[in-house]
Amino acid sequence: MVSTIDAVMARGKVLICEDGSQWEARERDDAELIEDWGAGALVAIHRQLIYRLDPYQAAEVDLLRL
Repeated sequence: MVSTIDAVMARGKVLICEDGSQWEARERDDAELIEDWGAGALVAIHRQLIYRLDPYQAAEVDLLRL
């Protein structure tokens, strides 16, 4: 899945993609990385890894079920 980050919340711990999917960073380091990316970053999510496409970076995430 390729999407754009719509919102980053809780200091990068939670992100919402433009398709409505919600993800939670697994570790604090992952959350810090995602917080730096911010809204509007183009990402790909595959097998519980989120990849920022430009520049390339990756973080571990879990699907957030509310």
